[in-house]
Amino acid sequence: MDYIGWKANRDNNVQLSTGSRILQPQNWRNTYNVMIGTEYKWLHLERLPEWEIALRGGFTNQQTQVPDFTFNPGIPSADTQIPSVGLGLLCTEQGLLFGFKCGDLGIGGLTLKAVGLDLSYQAAFYEDRTVTGNRNSTVDGTYKTLIHVGSFTLRFNY
Repeated sequence: MDYIGWKANRDNNVQLSTGSRILQPQNWRNTYNVMIGTEYKWLHLERLPEWEIALRGGFTNQQTQVPDFTFNPGIPSADTQIPSVGLGLLCTEQGLLFGFKCGDLGIGGLTLKAVGLDLSYQAAFYEDRTVTGNRNSTVDGTYKTLIHVGSFTLRFNY
């Protein structure tokens, strides 16, 4: 669980060289994020004894920090549910990767202990948000947001 002190973000005012200011009040509120995750690892598989395989999963629940009055469509903000999944593949020193021993893939005088590949995916499901009473009345309305995030990481353990 994370407590986030968004309330400290009171404004994003811009000070111009002419001495005038563009006021951009934020007045965000503090929130909590609740997160849970797990990993299951297979070590020394019969068919791949020099590999480790990890299956990962998680879930995050985030509260919105932005009040209707200062909502900005450029910053998605609504209560959010975020499931995530991941896969980790790790080839240890004696394992084979494309016909080469993973420990022989070192650079210069460095000897590799492992080569890994990690893949992950998240989908952020924002609850529909209806904004009323915004300081800019053209912003009032209903917002629907869905964000997909994926990653690919290649790692070398020395």
